[in-house]
Amino acid sequence: MVNSKSVQKRLLVQQPSRGDITKQEFWERFGVNSNPSSNAYETWVWPDGRIKGYLPPITLDNLFKYVVPKINKLGYNVRSYTYSDGLTDAFVDGLGKYGMVDIVERDKDPAQALYQAVCKVIEEERREAEDDKKEGGNS
Repeated sequence: MVNSKSVQKRLLVQQPSRGDITKQEFWERFGVNSNPSSNAYETWVWPDGRIKGYLPPITLDNLFKYVVPKINKLGYNVRSYTYSDGLTDAFVDGLGKYGMVDIVERDKDPAQALYQAVCKVIEEERREAEDDKKEGGNS
């Protein structure tokens, strides 16, 4: 069993607020696309080809079906632990495009914990890509 104090120490330094990643941006990164052929109202093409009038809800089923396989291909491991108090820690770690990442998010809703952890990976990669651009522009 994981000691919660040691888990808290493993968090990455100062992360931007979760508000930086919209649900639309989140899902677009994992294969959900706006349907340009729809004129009446906005529809979305899900990764499995279904066309819906809404983005996929944040559920464990959707996260493990559409998000986790792509996160794994990027070099990250995903796991979670639910404790007897009902809280779940979602872990995303591994060697991604920009180096080692080690993120933990805790929530009473396992899907939200995983969603928040993946958002932090996106934010970290975005920050690293911006740093790379700045360094490239200064050369």
